[in-house]
Amino acid sequence: MVETSRAPERILHLQLMACFELRLGPRAIELRSKKARALLAYVALMRRGARRESVADLLWETSGAAQTAHSLRQCLWTVRRALEAAGGPDPFHADGDLLRLSPCVEVDVHALERLTTGDDDALLAPGGGPSPGPLLPDLVIGESAFDAWLGVERIRVGRLADEILRRTAAAHRRAGRVDDAIAVTQRRLAIEPACEDAHRELMRLYSDAGRRAEAVRQFEACSDALAHQLDTTPDAETRALRASLSRPEAPAPCGVPFEVARPRERPGIVVLPPKTIHGAPGDEALSAGLLEDITTELSRFRSLAVTARTSAVAVAAEQVDVHQIARRLGVDYALEGSLRRIGSQLRVTMQLITTATGEHVWAERYDQDADSLHRCSDALVRTIVACVAGRVEVDRARLAARLELPALSAYEAILRGKLHQHRYTLDDNAAAIALFEHAVRVEPGLAAARAFLACGWVQRGMMTFDRTCLERARRQVCEALRLDPDELECHRVSAAAALYDGRFADAEHHQQRALSLNPNDERVLAQHGQLMTSLGDPEEGARWVRAAMGANPFHSSRLWHYLARSQLLLDDLDGARHSLAQDRGAGSPVTAYRALCLAAEAREDEARRLGQGLRAAGAPAGSVLLTEPVADREAQARMRRWLEIAGLG
Repeated sequence: MVETSRAPERILHLQLMACFELRLGPRAIELRSKKARALLAYVALMRRGARRESVADLLWETSGAAQTAHSLRQCLWTVRRALEAAGGPDPFHADGDLLRLSPCVEVDVHALERLTTGDDDALLAPGGGPSPGPLLPDLVIGESAFDAWLGVERIRVGRLADEILRRTAAAHRRAGRVDDAIAVTQRRLAIEPACEDAHRELMRLYSDAGRRAEAVRQFEACSDALAHQLDTTPDAETRALRASLSRPEAPAPCGVPFEVARPRERPGIVVLPPKTIHGAPGDEALSAGLLEDITTELSRFRSLAVTARTSAVAVAAEQVDVHQIARRLGVDYALEGSLRRIGSQLRVTMQLITTATGEHVWAERYDQDADSLHRCSDALVRTIVACVAGRVEVDRARLAARLELPALSAYEAILRGKLHQHRYTLDDNAAAIALFEHAVRVEPGLAAARAFLACGWVQRGMMTFDRTCLERARRQVCEALRLDPDELECHRVSAAAALYDGRFADAEHHQQRALSLNPNDERVLAQHGQLMTSLGDPEEGARWVRAAMGANPFHSSRLWHYLARSQLLLDDLDGARHSLAQDRGAGSPVTAYRALCLAAEAREDEARRLGQGLRAAGAPAGSVLLTEPVADREAQARMRRWLEIAGLG
């Protein structure tokens, strides 16, 4: 009984922050079973859906396959029965093997996530959003996999809540409402008592309000919390702020935000409002929508410092050149563009400019049917964002290439390492690992550095078929996740390592998390295609890989190999042959798939010649299934047959 109505009396409200509560209007729905609560929470937080097998493995990890499937059905029945008895709708929507929440369920965490991409003014509106709090603080079900997943989600949601409260306090402070800002910052500390940034901000707010004695006491509270929970002491910035409280200088006016210097490793970019040329009514709204969407989606790339939309609009109104923009906003790049009508077409042009020299780094134009732009704007934004992020990375890598290794920052070493990694040779892999190790030495607390080092070891394992590399990768990525569970690279590499190891449920969990963090990253889209093909849906896999290709015209040629794998399992041999011809790589996996394609076409002699070359180079039997396993038994059998024909069985 899937419910799609949005009538108020049929809307379910699921609260996951501070406590678990399920309500139908004013009525609370009681769910005594902890597993039922865990099931609802997991499906709610896996925004793109959760496979039944993955849910069952997570909630009943010690049971056999038949028992876990039965337990999941029983748990789903328990939830549905409780809601049916209350006259409520079915909270689940089944889409084949996927479980999703029905549209009739409103979740407080989802509302919190929406606030992160909105304007600060919305945070001050009455009823502007949910009340942030810890995620399911009392839920423990005794299943280690679920409890570990929930621990990571608690950190993620806690950081979201902290960011929303931080922005809310800052908005109050800019408006001169210091007491309100103090109250909100105190809520930050109630959620995370050892948050040093919140302690500092509270010290500043007390100082702004002329309450210096309370600011000093707040420093002492900060010291106690850090010592008790983290066994550490306040950092240099906090100690300097404490010292300033003893000086006679007046504090900065409360309307002036505290400035933090942007690290040079994180290039800054501003998206300027696209200009409308010979516009028709409504074009200004289109321009504003593009500005907001591009700014929001670029912000998903944590390697970029993206200027807030409101600041971009204010600077653009002054009609200054890019050099003045750089001085005003401290950015390295400016993205500008225009909208122009040509008959029934709307031409969108975009230019990425480096503010240091005024040179164009990238430029492109897109012609869209004016009447359909509203429908295809998401795809347009995704393409623009992927191109911009990729071109900035290439430009920064070009600058980093001029430096000697000892002088490289962690960010610069990562960029250099990625250039080597994309060449897919053993020598380049060794160089990439050395650069990623340098990044870890320079900045051991940077999760991305460890994630890329893990990625280097995964690549080494796939190229040499040495499974000890996988253990090295696992150690690095586990430490990276501990350092920052919200880092995209951690989940992307975790999914790749799990897929390589045949741990499909783990791969799916981390891949879904990576997609939720940044659905615009071509690598994440392509890897999702690989996963779908491995799980037995090559048609869906091919669709995701093509989406990755469409998102970034400068995509890696290795995406053709991923597409060929899907096409081969779809019996699209012409398509697979064409895709493999586009892949300029010469590594073992690419050559192996070329051999498989020849075997599938009954070109046995040619397949054997390629297979002999791979075996001479050290490729073991079943090499393709070792590095890119598939869960579907029928697909496994077909691939083993092709491997045997090529002499790789």
